[in-house]
Amino acid sequence: MTQTNDSKKNYYMIMLFVTAAFFFALHMTFVGFTNDEQYFLEYKKGFSSLLDIIIDRYKTDSSRVISEYLLFFLLGKPFIFWQVLDTLIVLLTYHSLSVILVNDKYSRYNTMVFMAIAAYPFMHVGSAGWICTSLNYLWPLATMVYALSIAVRRYRGQEVKFWQYILAGLALVFTANTEMSAAALAIIFVFVLILRIKAGKPWIYEILGLLSQIGGMIFALTAPGNGERTAMEALNWMPEFPNLTFFEKLRLCSVFVFEHFVAIPDIIFILFGIVIAVYGVKRSNRWYKNLIALLPIVITAIYTLAYLYKYAMNVLEKYNSGQGIQIYYDFTTPTIYPKESFDIFLQYAEFISLYVYVAAAVASIAWIIKDINKTWSCIVSLGAGFAVRMALLLSPTMFVSWHRTLIYIYFAFIYTIIVIVLEGDITSGPMPATASSETAVSTKSNKWTKGLVYGILVVGILVNIVLTVGLQIRKG
Repeated sequence: MTQTNDSKKNYYMIMLFVTAAFFFALHMTFVGFTNDEQYFLEYKKGFSSLLDIIIDRYKTDSSRVISEYLLFFLLGKPFIFWQVLDTLIVLLTYHSLSVILVNDKYSRYNTMVFMAIAAYPFMHVGSAGWICTSLNYLWPLATMVYALSIAVRRYRGQEVKFWQYILAGLALVFTANTEMSAAALAIIFVFVLILRIKAGKPWIYEILGLLSQIGGMIFALTAPGNGERTAMEALNWMPEFPNLTFFEKLRLCSVFVFEHFVAIPDIIFILFGIVIAVYGVKRSNRWYKNLIALLPIVITAIYTLAYLYKYAMNVLEKYNSGQGIQIYYDFTTPTIYPKESFDIFLQYAEFISLYVYVAAAVASIAWIIKDINKTWSCIVSLGAGFAVRMALLLSPTMFVSWHRTLIYIYFAFIYTIIVIVLEGDITSGPMPATASSETAVSTKSNKWTKGLVYGILVVGILVNIVLTVGLQIRKG
């Protein structure tokens, strides 16, 4: 990170401590050993050693041998042991994103990095039990981002110490052992490798990073347990799966992803649409560009308001029938074979809307961000997050995996939001003493825009706390 002036506040360290305090306090509300962990605690009793468990799981269920080992190890420890470790994993994520995005420990934008992480709906990484879910989603994300932070340091020409390469190597191995994170990192490393080659700089780290993730995906594809699990899951979760055409799978998976973000109002998704709209309109010089930039938030607003109306009517109906006010998720998986005309229309409307949203967001990013490498970094990260979630169209668990599999696209949203806000700050620059009234208005507008982003992130943090703690109260 760039050091500037020792008299300034070290926002990186301040927010590091804030991140630690916030997430440790949040972790202390979690209820341990629930959901799938109950099953694994019973399963563990049938084996004499951890090695026997891992071998059996590899043969019959999962290629994620590292996270599986950690899972069964942690199931034998007090829950506080995982709570501390998981807080440290969040700190690693904050540190890595700060390196990638801010690159200045004195910058106030370290505050935005913390707030964006704290606005992520953390209950998603507890949906199958806190230990199970975090090991398979949050931890690989953290190691993936750390490995990328080393690549970014190299790209900037900053020194990378030997011990950092050692940690990066371990991070690459852990990331490669989970197929979703391996696929996401492989996609991003292709882009990073191209940048290194174009710059004529050594690319041994980048090629090893890419090959390690390809190796991880091959290991997953050839593991006997994954094949057995897919057959079992098709029978248990989606018996129709073998008979579905590719387009039907694509439709169902697309609609499921789209409805996740619009049927349940999602702060980070809404903020992403707002940032695209505000900065897209500010940077465009054509009416059609304004229209394109507004499309994502308009699509979000139309569907979200429709689902909120439906939700409100359901709540009112239950209240009028004497059941009282009931707060719940009004979220159902898409009908596999829709027969009603309205259901057919809605699914195809959502399917089309999703890809219109994607095209409009990508086009807007292309003219919002002036630096072509940053532009592509956002598009590639969003594409990687979207691709690894959409890859579940090849699995009968495309619905069962639920929200936790969206973690990669959530953090791609976070990355892109902060890149765009930072780009706006760089473009406007500090206001000189002889600034014109037009420059003053532009600077004031940029401050207002950043204030809006911070305000929405505050709402996101509050929603995260309420939903996550509320879930634990129900479990307790």
